Amino acid sequence: MIETFTLLSAFIALLSIFKEIKHKNTVFWSFTVLLIIFDGLRWEMGTDWHSYYTYFSVATDLNVYGGFEFGYRLYTTLIRSVTDNYSIYLLVTTAIIYVGIFYTVFKVTNHSFISMFYLAGTIPWYSGSLRQMMACVFFTLALKACIEKKFTYFLLLMIFGLAFHTTIIVFIPMYWLYGMSSSLFLLLFIALAVLSIFSRNLIYLLDVLANFFSFNKSFLSRLGGTLDTSNPLLGFCRKFLTIGGFIGFSLIANTSPLINRLQWKTIKFTLSLVSLSVILYYIGTYHINYVSSRVDIYISIISASVLIGVLDKAFTKRGNRLLLYFFVTALLGVFYYRLGLMDLFHPYTSLFYNNDFKRDLH
Repeated sequence: MIETFTLLSAFIALLSIFKEIKHKNTVFWSFTVLLIIFDGLRWEMGTDWHSYYTYFSVATDLNVYGGFEFGYRLYTTLIRSVTDNYSIYLLVTTAIIYVGIFYTVFKVTNHSFISMFYLAGTIPWYSGSLRQMMACVFFTLALKACIEKKFTYFLLLMIFGLAFHTTIIVFIPMYWLYGMSSSLFLLLFIALAVLSIFSRNLIYLLDVLANFFSFNKSFLSRLGGTLDTSNPLLGFCRKFLTIGGFIGFSLIANTSPLINRLQWKTIKFTLSLVSLSVILYYIGTYHINYVSSRVDIYISIISASVLIGVLDKAFTKRGNRLLLYFFVTALLGVFYYRLGLMDLFHPYTSLFYNNDFKRDLH
């Protein structure tokens, strides 16, 4: 079913290239509401089902921490105090996630359906990771605050995001990337690449913060990369090809007569964030596996979707928009090929469809 929504968004994005969609908001909300209903009514599907379902049943007991961050516990307790129906909880949470991420990107990119295509092909696969997806909502809003140069708003959003998932702390310094010159960012990139060699030491700092927000939660088990389960050469090639493609499209966009100063600064900003995925991939492969599976989502999906949308709106030639569309299609093809544990999602089960299916939730 996730594939169905991906194909539907692909059709809408392709249509938007050849024909101006007059009622953009109507199309957007119709698609998003259907996706919310589809995903929000799922049952025994996706990652971390057992841990979240179990915690919801005891959320009103303030002595039970479940190893979760304070913000998530408070949010769950508030809903649990109103209803003990887990499906209502999931539906409300799913609505917050999709509206928060999709609508913010849709607004920032001036109604780009190609960015929606990219999000529809990626985010639903992570929707079971409730805490991080809630953190992604705050991250997306924080990206918008960076572009609008609202520091106080940005900082508050990042703090709220941190209360749901501690990994977002990595991106608190990103506010100062906006408007940074290319030469200065290159020096920063080199410095971060060197520091990444010693990234193992940083996890102890993350543990201190996690203990503050999550009460005795530890990430020390994440020490050690994913080298034994992945091919780093192919992984680095994939990262460099992706970033190289984005750089090429950005250079083309810079020659467009439609592009303005704000768009170009946003392109440089999000491109800078996306380029950091190379460093995160190195850390995840050789030092801390948590980085590969979690932290990269913020930039390889959220930041990339904003970059795609701004590029889409900067192009004047249909040919360039088509090339971007096929580039995004290729990215999603690789993403889908690399997905594991597909039995967590197939076949689809919900309250109204195939609800008697039982699966191994790993």
